[in-house]
Amino acid sequence: MIKTAMTVSFSSDDLQQFSYLINGTHLGLLSAAAQNIHIQTSHRLLQYVVGIQAAEPDLAASLSEQRQQISRWQALLPILAHRGSSNLNDLMVQYNLRPDLMICFDETRLQAWLPVTDGFYLLRNGELRRLKPVNLRDLVFDEPYHENHHYYSLQLSQDDYILMLPPDLPQMFAVGEIADLLLGLRQLPAKMSELFQIARQRGYQQEQTWLAMEVLHKEADQRHGPELAGPGARLRSWVDKRRGTPSGQEQHESDSETMEDEAEGPEPLRPSFRQLLADRRWRLRILLPVLLVLALAIVIAAWAGSRQPETGQTDPTGTTEKPTPTLTAAATPTPTVRPTASPTPTEPPVMLVVTARRLNLRDQPNTGGQLLATLENGDQLVQMSEPQDDWVQIQTDDGLVGYVYYPYVGPLDEG
Repeated sequence: MIKTAMTVSFSSDDLQQFSYLINGTHLGLLSAAAQNIHIQTSHRLLQYVVGIQAAEPDLAASLSEQRQQISRWQALLPILAHRGSSNLNDLMVQYNLRPDLMICFDETRLQAWLPVTDGFYLLRNGELRRLKPVNLRDLVFDEPYHENHHYYSLQLSQDDYILMLPPDLPQMFAVGEIADLLLGLRQLPAKMSELFQIARQRGYQQEQTWLAMEVLHKEADQRHGPELAGPGARLRSWVDKRRGTPSGQEQHESDSETMEDEAEGPEPLRPSFRQLLADRRWRLRILLPVLLVLALAIVIAAWAGSRQPETGQTDPTGTTEKPTPTLTAAATPTPTVRPTASPTPTEPPVMLVVTARRLNLRDQPNTGGQLLATLENGDQLVQMSEPQDDWVQIQTDDGLVGYVYYPYVGPLDEG
């Protein structure tokens, strides 16, 4: 058994073209009402999301084909729940099923057929990684299907997050930002809502279907438990284990890659300072400690000022003693020696350091300026002017002068 929390959001275009079957729930064209958001928590032997697209231009015939496909899926599901999903691809071929979108998993393994335009991601142990499609040695379906779909297969662990997202969405976030948001204490729908709200604040405007799934609990597979007592059951179990599948699907495993390369795209859209202020999590992590440090500095400065000795004492009686005149011999007036004016000391330049992993240096204070160089984390810079509109003019060690995004640099710690 596996218990998951699942949130699915359908684009308006997909709702008009697809029929969906999600753990027994009908959505899309074959549903009685249009529903663009689906939230479900399920505890089942087998869980699945199946999408079947209507063919143009004969919509009526396509709806009939969709109903037949849904019926065949419903006939296949009890077999999968009983035997497991290790030979899922062979069963789909046997039942003539070619879903336009399919995610199926039990307590052990997840398998998926997704359009090549969708990104598939795994969040495990606090790290978000992009899943790579499996390189199949033999075609499962016809060649046109494989040209438009990717196959994924991976072992599931408890607390895993599986995400089907538009590929350009993670580029709107810094490395680790999506993981920090999803690992919070709120429910999965609220996390995903905030994720897309932040993306829209940063300029993301596309509307695409996406899915998020969290593995809440896993139990050992006991679907074959009652059969072990019957005659010949042990032999059947041993034969099933030895038989395997012709294509060896249980041995396939999707590789994954870190999201650091995603975040280092050629021109990622960085949020403005005003947008960062609107981000509640950014305020709590950055602004609150800064305000506390400033308040502490003001208190220390006020306390130090109150302890400075007074320059003179005032007579409480309000009278001033007149100095007693003394008779001295007239002396030749001594010329006043004026001190030589010392040169005004030159203030040391303000030194900055790059805090981002990579930072672009441009000839203008905006993202449309010409790219002069790409700076690395820890590079030291000389500040040439005061920051304006989140950009600051700097000079590199090589003598290059340009503008960088100010929130991604900080003061150099000389100590």
